[in-house]
Amino acid sequence: LRDRNCSSKIITYLNSVIYDPEDGDGFNEDLWLLPDPGQGETRNMLYDHSVPAMRDWWVNRAIIKATHPLWDGIFIDALTSQDPNSLQYEMIEQLRSAFPKTSHIMVGNALRQMRKAGSRYLMPFF
Repeated sequence: LRDRNCSSKIITYLNSVIYDPEDGDGFNEDLWLLPDPGQGETRNMLYDHSVPAMRDWWVNRAIIKATHPLWDGIFIDALTSQDPNSLQYEMIEQLRSAFPKTSHIMVGNALRQMRKAGSRYLMPFF
């Protein structure tokens, strides 16, 4: 992509709710996931935001991914909590505070029209 347009920005992806084993370097599946809410192979493994060590791991993982030489930033998906004081958003704020003060990009999937005011109260997180 950069061969065609050297000013292109390429970002990586990390979900803030659903654990992906591909991102699991150092992740403790036994202690940092919520109990299985589903059945079978299609269940999602959900982060347990109440575990401080999990939130620290997630923030560090996001920074490692975003600052890799291939990427210009990171896209954070599944900002689903409707409570801006939730542990999920505390984790996002922790990332924002630790995020490199460089040209790296942090984008989040937070604005949703189904919520009051389209979730604009989440804009300060990004």
